[in-house]
Amino acid sequence: MEYVQNLFWLCPTLFVAGFIDAIAGGGGLIAMPAYMMCGMPIHFVYGCNKFQCAFGSTAAAFKYFKSGCLDLKVTAVSALTTFCFSMLGTRIIFYLSETQIRSMLMVLLPLSALLIIFIRNAWNYTAKNRPLTPRNIAMALLTGMSIGLYDSLYGPGGGTIAMLFFTLLFQYDVRTATGNAKLVLIVSNYTALLSYLFSGNVPFAVAIPCAAANVAGNYLGAGFAVKKGARIIRPLMICVVVALIVKLLIG
Repeated sequence: MEYVQNLFWLCPTLFVAGFIDAIAGGGGLIAMPAYMMCGMPIHFVYGCNKFQCAFGSTAAAFKYFKSGCLDLKVTAVSALTTFCFSMLGTRIIFYLSETQIRSMLMVLLPLSALLIIFIRNAWNYTAKNRPLTPRNIAMALLTGMSIGLYDSLYGPGGGTIAMLFFTLLFQYDVRTATGNAKLVLIVSNYTALLSYLFSGNVPFAVAIPCAAANVAGNYLGAGFAVKKGARIIRPLMICVVVALIVKLLIG
């Protein structure tokens, strides 16, 4: 396959994307442009990205769970609407043309990156678990709906957006919010991945090596985030934003 020759730089790039994604989200801001640079059809780009995201999120969520940085009750509720709206978003993607999808990415990539800079209060909360009150259930369902739709229609920055939802709506500490985000993204990623697999839009010769690199990056990154917490998460998120903006400016 013509894209295989790109693996020598794609795999290290996907390792870095996984490491960053496990800590601060936004790994897709690196992964999606990397796949696009290979000249793949846009649906192959989405398929490869969902393949590596699914396995990478699993590795990161496992590490956060082992470290006690995950509230299963609330995220299980969120997962219900994540599943439904991820299916909806994935079906919508197949009705959009490649030009429409690329245009959407060129608008949403910088917007989602800049969002990271302007959210300043997400670093001071301390909650590690929340009771299933009616208010929290409603907020969990809303979070799952938003993440499922956003992640399936777009993808890059989904982990960051999910983390911000869990932090701002529930006041989780940043590590627990990130762990929760990873668990919800597992549901979204595997739901979307099934559609790409059944439609033949996952080139395995590229997707499998990239996923392996991404899993390694996610697992190591999650362990690093558990140890360092907000001290490393926010600066790393800002570095991702700066790198993306520079890339967009130089074309």
